[in-house]
Amino acid sequence: ARRGSGRREATPPPVDGLYGLVGAAVELTRRGAQVSVEVAMPSATVALHTLTAPSGGPFEVWVDGRRTLRLSSRGAPPAVARHGLPVAEGPHRVEVRATGPGVVRVLGASFDHPKVGVVLDALGLNGARLTTLLRSEPAHLASEVAARRPALVVFAYGTNESDDDTPPAEYERNAGEAVARILAAAPEASCLVVGPPDRALRTEGQWVTPPRLFDVVAAQRRVAAAAGCAFFDQLAAMGGAGTAAAWALEDDPRARPDRVHFTPRGYRELGERVGGEVLRAYVAFRAARGFDASRPIRTELSFAGPAPTRSTSRAVERKERRPAPAAPRRRSGPPSSAPRGGSRRTPGTRG
Repeated sequence: ARRGSGRREATPPPVDGLYGLVGAAVELTRRGAQVSVEVAMPSATVALHTLTAPSGGPFEVWVDGRRTLRLSSRGAPPAVARHGLPVAEGPHRVEVRATGPGVVRVLGASFDHPKVGVVLDALGLNGARLTTLLRSEPAHLASEVAARRPALVVFAYGTNESDDDTPPAEYERNAGEAVARILAAAPEASCLVVGPPDRALRTEGQWVTPPRLFDVVAAQRRVAAAAGCAFFDQLAAMGGAGTAAAWALEDDPRARPDRVHFTPRGYRELGERVGGEVLRAYVAFRAARGFDASRPIRTELSFAGPAPTRSTSRAVERKERRPAPAAPRRRSGPPSSAPRGGSRRTPGTRG
C-alpha cells in the first residue's frame, strides 16, 4: 500500500545508529533534494519523523501536492522530531523537499486511523537479521519504540541467519541482547518470537534444508524463553524439513524456485497460521477476563506475505473499548506458543 521514492541527492545516512523505528533513513544533502512516500489505504492522521541535528537545514512538507509546512531540522543535541500533518480521511502522499543548506534526515512517516482496532507496524528490511537491531543507537531506538506504545512486539527473523557463519553461541547471545533492548523500551508489551520457515539449498544435486536452520530455531526458542516471550515454530507449523522444496514443485507452487522465498499463496498460508494462533490466544484472553467470547473478531487483513519495507494497517477489528489488563507474555503449547494479551498496537520486526 505504500511506495516511496528519492530524487536529487537523497542518500543513505552515515553510520551513527540514528535511523528511526524502521532502522533505515534517507538524507537530503542539498537544496532541491526530495523524498516521498505514498499510502493507498485511507488514513486520517499522518506524522512525519525527522532527525534534528546541528547539521540540519530547512525543508518543506507537501501533502497531496500542496505545501503544508515549512520547518528546519537544525538543533542540538540530535533528537527525533515528530510533525503532525493535517489531513482529511483518505489515501495520502507526503513529500519532503530540502530548501536550503544543511542536511535533512527523514526517518519515516506513520499513517494511522483513530478507529477502534489493532494497528500493525511491519518493520521489515531486506537482508535483516535479528541482530540488525543492535546497529541502532540504544537510547534512540528505545525512544522510537516507546513512542509507538506497543501492546505486542513480534520478532520474525532467521532465514538470513541460516546462511551465516556466525558461531551459534555468539548469535544466541546477540539475539538475546537485541530482544532485551526492544522489550526494555516496551515493558508492558507482550512479545512473540516467530522462528524462520523452511528453506532449501542445492547440495550434491538435491534440495535439502540447511542444518544451520535447526540451530537458529533452537537458539531463538531459548532466547524467547529467557525473555518471557511466546515462540511460534514456523518450521514445524509448515511441515518441517523438506517442505520448501516440496512446495516449489506443486502445480500451484507455494515456494519460489530458489526454495527460500515464497509465492503470494505460500506467504498467505504462513501468515494465516501465525495470525490464527495469535487470534486464538486473544479469544482465550478475552474469555478469561470476562469479555463476551461469543462475539466474533472480524479479520480485515491477513498476517501474510514477506514484511514490506514500512507499512501500517489494521489487521483485526476489536469492537469493545474497554482496556485489557496486563497479561503474561508466554504460553506453552506445540508447535507454537502465542501471547495471551490483546494488542492495540503491534510492531512486527522481520528479516
